Amino acid sequence: MGVVETLKEIIKSDLGKTFRVGSILSHLAFFFLIYLPISSQYFVFIPWLSQYKNSNLVWYILVPYNIIYVISFINYITCTLIDPGKVNKKITKEYLPSEYMTSMKGVKNEDFLRYKQNSSENVIEVENKIIKNLYDEKMWCSHCQSYKPPRAHHCSICKHCILKFDHHCIWINNCVGHRNLPFFIRFLFYISLLFTISFVLLFLLIKGYINFQDRYHSELYFPVTNVTPLMVIFMLINGILSFVLYCFILSMALYQIIYLVRNVTRIERIQVSRVAKLVERGTLEVSQSYPYDLGLFQNIEQVFGKKYWLWWLCSKPYGDGTEFPTNQINPIAVHWPPAEFILYEKYPYRTKEFYSGVVNGTIEPPPDMLKEDTNSNKLDQYQDHLNQLHYLTNSNLRKLTRNNNNNNNNNYNNTGNETDITSMPMSMPMSMQPNGVPPQSSSLSYSQPVPSSSNHFNSNKPKEEDSDDSDNDALITILLRKKKEKQK
Repeated sequence: MGVVETLKEIIKSDLGKTFRVGSILSHLAFFFLIYLPISSQYFVFIPWLSQYKNSNLVWYILVPYNIIYVISFINYITCTLIDPGKVNKKITKEYLPSEYMTSMKGVKNEDFLRYKQNSSENVIEVENKIIKNLYDEKMWCSHCQSYKPPRAHHCSICKHCILKFDHHCIWINNCVGHRNLPFFIRFLFYISLLFTISFVLLFLLIKGYINFQDRYHSELYFPVTNVTPLMVIFMLINGILSFVLYCFILSMALYQIIYLVRNVTRIERIQVSRVAKLVERGTLEVSQSYPYDLGLFQNIEQVFGKKYWLWWLCSKPYGDGTEFPTNQINPIAVHWPPAEFILYEKYPYRTKEFYSGVVNGTIEPPPDMLKEDTNSNKLDQYQDHLNQLHYLTNSNLRKLTRNNNNNNNNNYNNTGNETDITSMPMSMPMSMQPNGVPPQSSSLSYSQPVPSSSNHFNSNKPKEEDSDDSDNDALITILLRKKKEKQK
């Protein structure tokens, strides 16, 4: 797998983009998929099987061989060309998990908790804002500037968030996600089966030739009476290439079958193993197991769909990839990875009692965490405002400055003698500015009288516009800096 990761780094580099390394690798895989089966049949298997009196062996063996080859080829083309499940950037929070409920006893801190309903025995059901903000950050893609559903991840090569993202395959030059995962697994299965049949036929050919040379042969052992030099050349070349590809494809197919029966993706398998190791070492104590393991048949059904009679050929996955059934009692409150694991990643080197207590509500978070949570709420409002502005490009900045200047001119024309600079349109409301943002320039906070003399008005107007431009530049610099801090 180290070679594959190296190739992915080359694809993401400037050199890979210049020479289109990803496209070259996919075309190379397509060439091998065409060359190896066809050349092996034409130059090796057909001349060998044609030597026997019963010429129907060509049909009995090579017709099933080609059926398997065609199915694998169709699934390869399909998983290469179709959309793996790109996340719609217009997705909203309504697709995300919404329940962050815990039961706390005798705890009352309005900065940390929002009370939802009271119950008897001083047990209060509340919304855990700390965990809610952690999961909201986990579900926000800073690259795409949009929310992503559960099990979706951002691909650094395709520059998109992919539903139920498994990995980016360099051999198909496409991501493997929710929509093309069944076609990818079928391709791996059938191409592995095709290589296995090829090696069995090659073994019988070599064994038949050895038996014929020893003169201990019969029709039962398929003796090979004639082996041409051309057959030997293609047996050596195709045999070496097929063996290398067979080892790689078979290992990938076995991994995908394991992921299939457990209903995990490659990223989720890494998360499950990391959580298990932390629990085994005593670092974490999680309250939730992996939620998407439904059992063998239902796990396969999640990938290949409910039309089980089409599993072997062209079935599509179950659902739309934005929500998945779980094995939990309350599916609305399911989150993966566990909240304790996310707390561990953000606040390492704490005790397992600390992580479990914050999640369950039995421990009040420390002041630094509460302060960060308060800032994150304001940053969420700031981020929503940035979404309305879309991207602060140079053209948008010029338009913003031009609009402010036009509004200033209108204010001067309407008032004549006096203008209130606080009425100028702000690119961001003052109430939505996060903590740490310096106050605006003094020219934005008070009204300044302007003499009614036209000469004096015209002489001061350019200076006022220069002040507006500097204020806009300062405000935009603050916005961009806070945006970068939020992404980090």
